[in-house]
Amino acid sequence: MSVLNPKARADLAVESLDGESVLYDQASGVVHHLNGTASLVFSMLDGTASVAELAADIADVVGRPLEEIQFQIHQVVEDFRTAGLLEGEILPTGN
Repeated sequence: MSVLNPKARADLAVESLDGESVLYDQASGVVHHLNGTASLVFSMLDGTASVAELAADIADVVGRPLEEIQFQIHQVVEDFRTAGLLEGEILPTGN
């Protein structure tokens, strides 16, 4: 994944309802629907924490093993990166 701290693009229109979110990317015209888990992760991507730090915080809250949560968070952030929802570049670390 990244040694950088992922940050959600500030130019996305975000609407949340019942724990889920809809993101509208005006640049591409694409609408993204995020389930509750993805919405939580997306809301935390403010550029101040690494994926590992985010996973540790979430694992503490939900009481799940860090390794399990870390894998899932990496996957979700990679999906966001692939969809073009993050600012800047995410550099691979070989994981």
